[in-house]
Amino acid sequence: MRAFVERSRRTLTNWIQRQFERWASKRSRHEHSLTLSHKSIYVVPTGFGLAWIVLFIAIWIGGANYDNNAARFLAWWLLSILLIAPYLSYRYLSGIQVRLLGIDEQCKGQQTQLHLAISAHRATISVQVEDHPWLHLPPEQSQVSSHFVVPRRGRYPCPTIRIESRLPFGMFRCWSILRYTTEGLGYPAPMTSTIVPTRQSSDDGSETSVASIVRSVGSDFDSLKRYEEGDPLARVDWKALAKTEQLYSKQYGTAVQSHRHLDLDAVSGDIEHRLSILCYWLLQAQANEQAVGLTLGNEHFAEASGDEHTKRLLRALANYGGGEDEF
Repeated sequence: MRAFVERSRRTLTNWIQRQFERWASKRSRHEHSLTLSHKSIYVVPTGFGLAWIVLFIAIWIGGANYDNNAARFLAWWLLSILLIAPYLSYRYLSGIQVRLLGIDEQCKGQQTQLHLAISAHRATISVQVEDHPWLHLPPEQSQVSSHFVVPRRGRYPCPTIRIESRLPFGMFRCWSILRYTTEGLGYPAPMTSTIVPTRQSSDDGSETSVASIVRSVGSDFDSLKRYEEGDPLARVDWKALAKTEQLYSKQYGTAVQSHRHLDLDAVSGDIEHRLSILCYWLLQAQANEQAVGLTLGNEHFAEASGDEHTKRLLRALANYGGGEDEF
């Protein structure tokens, strides 16, 4: 019975908190910078504050019933502290400037970072992004970064940011809920594939081309290729046969890829599956410092190498088709 009551209490508390934060976030949506004021700061008593209120009421009633001046003096002293504490708590957050520095781009389902610059705080404050642990920011620190998981491919809304202080007495919780209009960008979740999604050159001058490969002799496993008649049976990948029901031969040696041009139409499956495979091979090309190009429908990107070029292609994958469907 006690467990049921506790579970019901938590469910009700969480529902009330979600409803309030949904309402509060609509009042505090900003482009990239905000100075906290009475319009975006909320103050409620903590458990200690509620106990203080109960203590004041009990002493005040006792002093009135027994006509005890000492008890009355103590009750009014408790009340004066109770009235001053919310204003002092509000002052610790009022005037703080919160600026969104940026959201790192990352693949869907992986952790990325949100960066904030917080200034004009006179004491230690706490910062939380989504439901992650609170980060404590002392007065001498002006920047804070917090992790969160990229929810989807394409553009997604900035996570909810909470700033809180319980100073000076811990009697009141003073906090603010921030939502920025700046959006994050999520790349497709990379999906491992043994087949490079390239398209061979055609006689009509297609812009896509098969990867140019130069192999040197070696004993290390390099990659898989479709089985051709005459290939040694010892090199057949039986695990790949069990998974794909197609024969592949293992290639040994060191592969030097001069360039490759990836093509969305060279992959089968739904759009998210195809984009995930392209993302995997883009990251592989970046890791191996290979030149890579990309064709996405009517969009063509010439072969090049470097982090900026790879980021450009990953952004094209992220934004293809307007991004993943909204939740």
